[in-house]
Amino acid sequence: MNRSHKIISMLLVMCTASLCITNVLALRQSGDYPWKNGRVTWQEKEMFDAIGPAWYLPIGPTGIRAQITDAHPQYFTVKYVFKKSPAAEKINIGDIVVGANGTMLKRPHSFAKRSQSWDGPLVDMAKLIEDSQGKDGKLELIVWPGGKKADQKTVAVQIEAVGRFSETFPFNCKRTEKLIDDLCIALASDLERKDASKGGLTSLHMILALMASGDKKYDSTIKAFVRGMAKMEPNPRVGGKANWSNSYKGIIFGEYYKLTKDKSVLPVMKLLAQYYDDAMDHGRGAYSHHPTPSLWITNAKGYGAMAAPAGLSMLAMSTFKGSGVEISEKAYNELHQSYLRAATPDGVRFAYCFPSSPDHASITLEDPDKAKTDAGPGFRVPTGMKGIGKYTVGWPTPKENRGIHLGPSGTDTSWIEKEKDTNDVYMFYKNAPNVRVVVRNYNLPEPTKPYKTTIPCAQAPVGLGALANAIGNKDKSWQYLATHCGNSSALAYGTWFDGHASAGTHQLWVGLGAARAEKENFRKFMDGVKWWFIMQQTHDGTYLNCPNRDRPTGANKNYGPHTMSSSNAALILSVSRKVLQITGASADGVASNPKFKSKPGGSKPAGRKARQLLPEKRTLLDKSLQMSLAKLSRDKKLKPLPMTISKAQAKVWLAKIETDSKLTFQAMKGDKQASFEFTDLTANDHALLSRLVARFQPENKEAQVTAGIYMEINGNTTVADEYYKKAGSEVKEKLEALFE
Repeated sequence: MNRSHKIISMLLVMCTASLCITNVLALRQSGDYPWKNGRVTWQEKEMFDAIGPAWYLPIGPTGIRAQITDAHPQYFTVKYVFKKSPAAEKINIGDIVVGANGTMLKRPHSFAKRSQSWDGPLVDMAKLIEDSQGKDGKLELIVWPGGKKADQKTVAVQIEAVGRFSETFPFNCKRTEKLIDDLCIALASDLERKDASKGGLTSLHMILALMASGDKKYDSTIKAFVRGMAKMEPNPRVGGKANWSNSYKGIIFGEYYKLTKDKSVLPVMKLLAQYYDDAMDHGRGAYSHHPTPSLWITNAKGYGAMAAPAGLSMLAMSTFKGSGVEISEKAYNELHQSYLRAATPDGVRFAYCFPSSPDHASITLEDPDKAKTDAGPGFRVPTGMKGIGKYTVGWPTPKENRGIHLGPSGTDTSWIEKEKDTNDVYMFYKNAPNVRVVVRNYNLPEPTKPYKTTIPCAQAPVGLGALANAIGNKDKSWQYLATHCGNSSALAYGTWFDGHASAGTHQLWVGLGAARAEKENFRKFMDGVKWWFIMQQTHDGTYLNCPNRDRPTGANKNYGPHTMSSSNAALILSVSRKVLQITGASADGVASNPKFKSKPGGSKPAGRKARQLLPEKRTLLDKSLQMSLAKLSRDKKLKPLPMTISKAQAKVWLAKIETDSKLTFQAMKGDKQASFEFTDLTANDHALLSRLVARFQPENKEAQVTAGIYMEINGNTTVADEYYKKAGSEVKEKLEALFE
């Protein structure tokens, strides 16, 4: 080849490579994918009404929604700014945010599904936002107005000064504890809203989050929800996506009964325990969307065995065991065996799906009246192979390669006859009266030492395996397997919620599974996902997930509501409280966190005995609070922070003070306002207002002391002492003279 030909070839290669890169980016975005996939959830409705369905990224609690574009992959291109948010009337659609607090964003996002997290601007901006939150809340955004670099300017946006996450978060972290409480208030409110997104699995995540908080004020909500759910009648002959809902509901029942010992749920728990046995595809050691009998009764092909509903069902059984409710140990052990098959012998990695099935085969009987059950297709034959008569093996055959469906013995079927006394037999499709499925009762050896996990796998089934093998079991080998699953989850923080179809499901179970990892690996996980807890918290305090990067089909858009991701955030952070089995409660059911140890169920201790103010001093305290609120209003420092007061059914924010004693509140959604006299509000409302002042004035010792006093006279001395501590020891000593 002469020199000119070589040059032409090189140019062709370069052009081809360029086209490939462009195509990859186009595939990742598919035009407006994933940015134009949106689900109407009430928190996003304002944006949808203005610009149409969209799924843009929050820039933390600023109220900005942005897109990372191919043209500016290291920056944020503004697509919308919510009204009455911190950035309203300061940042405009079309602006490009290029940095903050004097620091320019430099790292581009790679648009790659398997990159370590949503790399680049999201991770880097999170650090800058946390810097502001740890100080006075002033975030100085560096902006190119209308995308014009030459017009670069700095815009100050005031966000709430909530402090930094501790180095050990979610443990020993004040910001974590406040965040859990605030999210649960929002979730409880959303459960009452008619327009809230709580269908499908979302409401089940929401109720688990309220349970995990350990806050007794949600007891009535939880009880009503669970008792309503207990009216279900799980039936393996009924189709639908029953395995998903039945497994999820079983987890809730197991946790609820462990906490409350409410016997009203025992009947449905017993039905579910039987369902988990009957519904399994024992030939695969897993479940499909549908229970196996319903598929075989209708001759439906089904979807095939799936690891996620298998992990969920095993976890439900584990919570039953932890609650003292009897389960099918046979089905339970089969699921454990499926997880053992997914763990590589050297322990390096854990497979997303169960890579092989138990040894199983189909046989055709000479006499169709042998080996039958009145229960019908899909159910176990009680007599097994006893008196089965003559038969021929259908599959697997010596020449057949069934891929992942082959068990440990491959195409060797000699075990069918050799182990006929212990094999299980199941009826097959109703239009195949001579056919039976035979499943070998063979157990893989248990691990005798910890696995050495080095390869990550961020998928729901793996996280579920960590929980399901750890809860309700004391066997060391099961704990080895649980830790292996936990390590696999923890090391995969970079693709935490990139699982296909349901980012919300993967996010929750990978996160909770990671908490079962070795301590240092869980630390890597939490440090690796901290950016999400900062960047994806919106201006109303709730969370919105990033669009899923798995595939441009839009399937994941069903899991975009704030309610799903807010529930997941609260649940994962609640491992600090250890109220539920899935969040780390000890085997005796008592929360391990000292803050929740005093009463079963995770209720908060009363703390030291509260003191009371003399009446004349209480009057002075109220007057001082009213003056502080009025000054904030005059100085225009009030901003839309969500509150729940006695006079309103939904969340409101303190909009203005008309007189020292008259307060005007505005709905978080819409412009509706209502005014109340200070004396018309309850003592709890007054305490909430005092804490609001303390938030706006974190360096003001008087504001901290005032909030502490209000909390103490309302009986919460634990929180009161936290405020006193902020004010300093010299102030605390002077408090004694104020109380009776």
